[in-house]
Amino acid sequence: MDYECFPVDADYRVVTPGWWGFAGTGVARGDRFPGLVGPEADRVYPDSRSPRPLQVLSNARYDCGGTGTSSQSVYYTSASGAGVFASGTLRWGCALVEACDVPLSGRTRRFVGTVTDNLLRAWAAGPVGREHPARDNVAHLHLPVVNEVPAS
Repeated sequence: MDYECFPVDADYRVVTPGWWGFAGTGVARGDRFPGLVGPEADRVYPDSRSPRPLQVLSNARYDCGGTGTSSQSVYYTSASGAGVFASGTLRWGCALVEACDVPLSGRTRRFVGTVTDNLLRAWAAGPVGREHPARDNVAHLHLPVVNEVPAS
């Protein structure tokens, strides 16, 4: 994950609803959480530096300085058994304490809370990557390999 743009105000859009961390949220492919992506967004550049397997969980399209781009949340696992989650948005943390720069719906805050609870419980149980290996799906999104946003 690399920094892509500031400022951002975009919807978080689910692309992998069956991911284990989304358990109990009831999400379906294409579900949106308005305003969850911002005020800064990060994205995947699927080059040789990206960890694999890398599972893209969301894909938010937006405009940055006149250039169309996107932000992703991801999960990946390492050979050590570690599981790593990156939300792709700074608003993930503030959604947990209802202190964001923009108002987020109760539905959005519940979604973030449930996913965060799932992650913390799995991490507390041990090497989450062994129990929940990432399923690489980066190629399905056709993401640019380099940053195409001159303003970032």
